[in-house]
Amino acid sequence: MGYAAAITDALILLAMAMLAVAFVIEVFSIVVGRGLDEKIWALDTLTVSGVAFIGLYCMYIGSYWYFDIAVALGLVSFLATVVFAKYLVDVAKRGGDLDA
Repeated sequence: MGYAAAITDALILLAMAMLAVAFVIEVFSIVVGRGLDEKIWALDTLTVSGVAFIGLYCMYIGSYWYFDIAVALGLVSFLATVVFAKYLVDVAKRGGDLDA
């Protein structure tokens, strides 16, 4: 393994460690979040971090077989965020409480 490959692997591991810290913060925000909108935002950022983690893992092991999973997770996350946003708009139009 050359010098450049060693640096790349170290940086990928560093990025994965940072994403692990982000996971903990996002889960904490989901559990302790003040309102439904904040919890939906935290769930969306959690799935985006998951997609990034899968991408970094693929780069680290040198295989790109898991990128399909990352793309599918990204698409499902986007659709879930749109559905949750529509739900929040519908609840707000009815005059409901978003923090319930």
